Amino acid sequence: MTPEDLAKQVELIDWLSAASPIERVLGSTYFWDWLPTSRDQEDPLNGPKKCAETKAAEMLVYRAVLMSLRKIGRSHPSLVYGPHDFTESSRGGALFAFKMAAREAVLRQKGVWSEVADLYSNGRWPCGLKENRELVVL
Repeated sequence: MTPEDLAKQVELIDWLSAASPIERVLGSTYFWDWLPTSRDQEDPLNGPKKCAETKAAEMLVYRAVLMSLRKIGRSHPSLVYGPHDFTESSRGGALFAFKMAAREAVLRQKGVWSEVADLYSNGRWPCGLKENRELVVL
């Protein structure tokens, strides 16, 4: 898949359409950490890597995701737990994941971020990582 294909795929996503309510993972008995929810965080799966040759593709996909995420609106009911709203975290996670998937596409390396992007494309929210590196998915 090329970054251009990825950007087109993003336009068709029905964000969070198959996501479980957030309390499912907040009340879990296993330990897990959040996946990145802002674009400048380090990649917890591959470590810090800067790649000048992928910047244009990353921006192309990032902009497409930003536009597509407008479909969610201000808040998503599945992501509200008491006074806490995790909608912005979900948006930030999607932006980060697709940026990294674009990087994998340019480098022709189908990796974990492409899989995470596929989960988003299926209406899910891959929000965290267990100690054994298994994804936590709503």
